[in-house]
Amino acid sequence: MPATLITTAMDPGTPNVLDNNYYKLLPRGMGPFFSDNQLRVDPQMAALVSSFAANETLWKEKFAAAMVKMDRIQVQTGTCGEVRLNCSVVNPTSSSIKLGSSTAPAVDEDGIATS
Repeated sequence: MPATLITTAMDPGTPNVLDNNYYKLLPRGMGPFFSDNQLRVDPQMAALVSSFAANETLWKEKFAAAMVKMDRIQVQTGTCGEVRLNCSVVNPTSSSIKLGSSTAPAVDEDGIATS
């Protein structure tokens, strides 16, 4: 039996539009994942959610800046890094998926890897 692809819209209100509606939905408890809803209970993150919900231009500026930073992230190839079986856990040493080890990259104040 073939696997069934299951997807979830991150923004059920405007799923095909690049806008700040996702942040407008979070205070209403409409984040699709547990981690999304945690953004509204942490005071610092709740302030960010509120500012992004209230100001689409601000959100677009921050989003664009993050995309530019992500463009600078070096792709891990060869024996540098690993394809993880579980994103939050380093693979066991016996895993055939392991490509090699590397140190974690330095990150900036937005959590984006720096070169």
